[in-house]
Amino acid sequence: MNIQAIINSSTIATLMENLMSTFKPMTRAEWEKVKARTTDFRTDILKDLIKTGQPVSNLDGNDLTIKNIPKNIKAIEDFLENKEKAFELELKDGKTVFSTDIGKSAVFGGQGVGQGMTGQTSDAEALQCIFIAAMLGEGVNKPFSHFTKTLLKSYKNKIDVDADFERFSMLDSTWHESGYVTAKALIDKGYVTKDHTLHMGSRTMKNIYAKKTNARKTEGMAPMQNDKWNPGDIWAVRARVDVNKALSEQSQGACNKTVLENFMSRDIVGISLKKINSLKLKAKVSEYNIKKKALDTHRYTGATLQTKKGAGIWTSKYGFVYFDSNAKLDVRAPNLFTALNMEIQLNGARGGRTGYSQIVYSSKNHLGASLPTNAQLKQQAMSLAGKTIPRTLSQTFYKMVKKIESNYTEADHELGLADKQGQGHFIHAVLGVTYILHALVSANRSQQNAFISEIVNVAGAKTNDSSAYVKVEVG
Repeated sequence: MNIQAIINSSTIATLMENLMSTFKPMTRAEWEKVKARTTDFRTDILKDLIKTGQPVSNLDGNDLTIKNIPKNIKAIEDFLENKEKAFELELKDGKTVFSTDIGKSAVFGGQGVGQGMTGQTSDAEALQCIFIAAMLGEGVNKPFSHFTKTLLKSYKNKIDVDADFERFSMLDSTWHESGYVTAKALIDKGYVTKDHTLHMGSRTMKNIYAKKTNARKTEGMAPMQNDKWNPGDIWAVRARVDVNKALSEQSQGACNKTVLENFMSRDIVGISLKKINSLKLKAKVSEYNIKKKALDTHRYTGATLQTKKGAGIWTSKYGFVYFDSNAKLDVRAPNLFTALNMEIQLNGARGGRTGYSQIVYSSKNHLGASLPTNAQLKQQAMSLAGKTIPRTLSQTFYKMVKKIESNYTEADHELGLADKQGQGHFIHAVLGVTYILHALVSANRSQQNAFISEIVNVAGAKTNDSSAYVKVEVG
């Protein structure tokens, strides 16, 4: 059988097995391209790997080390000048490999084949954990190409993550490059060492957040979203440290104090991640909540149930609260019958968000108003959506709206409820927003400002309730 027949046979076999492979094959069309987001031709990358002794991956993700000999370099150059579908290379172990049996791995700007390889958050965080572990073990001066799937897999037992290696290791090259750049920055600055285990979704990580939850319960405080307290996507914890003993849950203040102490000693480090999707970009590393800060103060300026001027309250399922000169909060139920939240609006984009538990807490604490539970809101909404509407409940609803929107009439109210008959989810949202805005407009200016300041600070994670962490992002 001649070489062309061998190549054709190899190509057919490759195509037949592609769906079961880890990486797509490097066809001629792929070899002729530059790596995405760079000016580097893939054939030049291959030459560099051969010359430096770095491996490539086969279709199953296993390492192949190509022998650094003139014959292999010439095979690549001849391939570029002819129209053959593949070229053959000699491996270090004496075997050979066709170019179509080399996988389109991260070093060439590729990713794994199959479903779900588009970069889900937990997969990216788990990949970051293993990059840190691998670079601690191998050294930060090793080139990106050194960290193949095979190499990363050898560090699988050095991390504690709630994600499958075969899945997260197949994320596209931008996530691998981000993992590499981020890991180098964290290691160089001493936030992680060989003494640390990296956690994502592990029992240890859950125990850290449970300390915050228990501390707030002890003080009778409203629940606080985990990422508002500490946006650590992954955590580095020294092997000798038991987070249950190291972190206090006696109070929110005591909890944060022990988080800070352990952060400064680098025993327990929360790490917030932002994607750095190129090896050419620099990482910026910043510490947050290290010093107690003066909280921002904000000024309440108005509220409305009409999201479009003159449209009435029954055209949308949300409302607005205005503060400062031109800022606003969106108040809504994100899904059918779910608890309401308030979210900062930033020039058409969404900013930080705070949940209903915090809204209830802040309303009682600053406005002196007790809001109904979400279960109570749902029950009232279903009654108002029925064929026979309870008059007392309807009148209470009307009077609250009237307090917010002075032009609202009883006729508007009756027509609106009639139009939404059978749509309990719609009434639930409008009713919930009404309760919140009514409590707000009924308070005095000092109370209103205190409420808005707390909600905006919590939504933006700017309160002293938040704890110490380090953030890595594009510099």
